[in-house]
Order: sequence, then structure tokens, then C-alpha cells
Amino acid sequence: MAYFQRDAFLLLALAASLLMTALDRAIGLELVPPLSASLWDTSWFLDDTGRLGAFIAAMTGYRARPELISVLVYTLYWFAAVALLRSGRPRPAERAS
Repeated sequence: MAYFQRDAFLLLALAASLLMTALDRAIGLELVPPLSASLWDTSWFLDDTGRLGAFIAAMTGYRARPELISVLVYTLYWFAAVALLRSGRPRPAERAS
């Protein structure tokens, strides 16, 4: 069971990365407004254009300088993913039967 949970988390993180990449491209094409300038800058700690930062960004959707729309979409994605995972879990009463 632990392997499934780890694999599910890795797949969800990769899907979040793909979602963020699609959102970045949509912002670049001006299909989606960014809603703000960069909210913060963590590039001093982990730059998403560096080797390690680019790997983490590719695997999780990390952005060193995210706009408001990116933060909102990323947060909503994880809330929806967790809610869907919990809704599929059997309850303790169902496990006993």
C-alpha cells in the first residue's frame, strides 16, 4: 500500500508540473492574465532556471517567482487532488466488512 501512495504522489506532482507549464504558456500567449506581478522571489534560495531548481520545477511545478494566478491554480489543484484521493478511500466501517 505504501508503494501505491508514493507512486500516486509522484504522479500527482508530475501532473501539477504539467499544469503549471501549460499555465505558463497560456500566460505567455496572453490567453490567461497573470493577475499580478511576481508575488515573491525565492530565486536566491532555489532558482528554477538552475540545474537543481529546473529539475524540481519539472517534477513538481515549482516557480521561484510565481504570479497570483499560478499560486491560485497550484493551490486549487492540490486541494482537488487531495479531496479526490480522500473520497476514494474506504471508511473504517467498510474495511471491516
